[in-house]
Amino acid sequence: MYILRFLMTNLLISVLLLAFLGIRGLLSRYWTAGCRYAVWIIPAAALLIALLPFRLFPSSNESGARIEYQAGTAAVSAALTQTPAADGSWIQDFTEALERPDLEGLNQMITVLWCFGMAAALGFYLLAHMQLKKICRHAHAPDPCVRALYCDIKSKLGIRRNITLLVSGQVSTPLIYGISRPCLILPAALVDKGGKKNNGEIGFILLHELTHYKNHDLIYNQILLLLKLPYWFNPMIHVISREFRSDRELYCDACLLHGMLPGDRLKYGHTILNFAAGAGRILYGPVTTGFSGTKKQLTRRIKQIAAYRVPSGHDRLRDTVSFLLIALFLVIQLPLLNAQAAGSPVSASAPVPALAGGSTVPSVPVSGSSALDVHGYFQGLDGCMVLTDLNSSQYRIYNEEKSTRRIPPDSTYKIYSALNALEAGIITPEQNTLPWNGQSYPFPDWESDHSLQSAMQYSVNWYFQDLDQEAGLENLKNFYHRIGYGNQDLSGGIDRYWLETSLAISPLEQTELLKSFYLNEFGFQPENVAAVKKALMLSSGSLGTLSGKTGTAMINGVYVSTWFVGYVETPDNTWFFATNISNADNTAGNTSAMITLQVLEDMGLYTPD
Repeated sequence: MYILRFLMTNLLISVLLLAFLGIRGLLSRYWTAGCRYAVWIIPAAALLIALLPFRLFPSSNESGARIEYQAGTAAVSAALTQTPAADGSWIQDFTEALERPDLEGLNQMITVLWCFGMAAALGFYLLAHMQLKKICRHAHAPDPCVRALYCDIKSKLGIRRNITLLVSGQVSTPLIYGISRPCLILPAALVDKGGKKNNGEIGFILLHELTHYKNHDLIYNQILLLLKLPYWFNPMIHVISREFRSDRELYCDACLLHGMLPGDRLKYGHTILNFAAGAGRILYGPVTTGFSGTKKQLTRRIKQIAAYRVPSGHDRLRDTVSFLLIALFLVIQLPLLNAQAAGSPVSASAPVPALAGGSTVPSVPVSGSSALDVHGYFQGLDGCMVLTDLNSSQYRIYNEEKSTRRIPPDSTYKIYSALNALEAGIITPEQNTLPWNGQSYPFPDWESDHSLQSAMQYSVNWYFQDLDQEAGLENLKNFYHRIGYGNQDLSGGIDRYWLETSLAISPLEQTELLKSFYLNEFGFQPENVAAVKKALMLSSGSLGTLSGKTGTAMINGVYVSTWFVGYVETPDNTWFFATNISNADNTAGNTSAMITLQVLEDMGLYTPD
């Protein structure tokens, strides 16, 4: 779905480009021409970053300190196919399949249109280059006087590269193009006039075009053309392209004006007026760095010439500060611009944007976290795991960026749905059985009366939906706000806010919340917390007791998310964990639970009887 993500990112790009143009419009009067030209590297970098289909920065678990827990492939495979507890009912897959529109066909159609547009734009550029090649073939060398003037100006500018100088009757304005074999073409109407006055104009034109070459504008122009190809459909790209070309000409003019006498500046302005029109209306205009420009751009150039003064040290300092501030603005947006790289890279020490809206993820100090090397258990799956305990504030994290990214909680929300119902008096620790409504459900185990313990064990959706309906949306909002549950967004509807819609929470937040629940840091009735703990208890082993809740979501036959969150109580400590796997095409809904159990067993934290 790269192309769909790219199209969505273009909305953000357009907003950022509008902001850039707004800042540029407000501050450009205080900037020198050099600063106005240099700041264009910022939107260019943004456009390039938004194209990248991969993460810009590696995960910290790939390069940080690692805690090694060895497990053989055979042991892992066994864990994925066997149930650890005697009854094993809690780990059965009770996934209620969801059906949503398949966007793959739309993605393919848009990809074809996008590629067709790029091919058309590329064809236009190639046609322009072919036209310039044809002009060069029919052009002729200038007379010796013009050639001598040209060599003199090249020498003064310190240009040693061989740049072919030609005269053509097919161009009406001077231009220079080409990177490997640059070529400067003068209009025959200019060269053939002759005269001392005309030689002065030729000198200004040669100086202008060779300054473009010295400033590497030929290379920058090609980069601009390449960047425009994938963004051909975005009107903002064409706006900034026009503004970039205008600032390029202003900077080139400023470079010349810096070393000119006031009288020469006036003559240079007259030369621009004589030859600036025309290039923008011809096919090859965008691929050259000639005197092109609209009437508005031409007016800006003449105003600059009339009011030009040599930049002072204060001007340069102001330019530097402005550039750094705007660059900082872009750096802040990097995670959003790189959103199509399978999720933006985010450190555990930094706030993380919620995928489904709401507030940001609480940060964990770098000193309080370390990498957990369990990638062998996931066997190439897009998964993560967070592990912490009561006796320390240490967080052990596998796949840090995924662990701090908010995603829907699916059935793991039922821990807190039950707690809220107990606190609201909808059920009690002693009286918590709800009658089956007689409807048919995907699983026979759901088609009976259920208590809190059995509903948690079989992940009975209707049981917790009834609790939520009885509590009401406002009560739920207040409760989730009180405990700080993820983004606290219930806009997906009271029956479905938890199932791949609005509510979202990160695995890191899951472990933090479980610890707070376990310690009853929110001040709930102790008997209510104890009732939920009892419902969460899964099995006991020789090393301790395992409690937890699974959660899965299947859309169009694919497991888009599988959760296992919980804790292990040992005689001397309690360990809290949260594991999630996304887009697991070839796995079962209980894969996260199986992997977690194998990791806990290999770490010596839990062994089933």
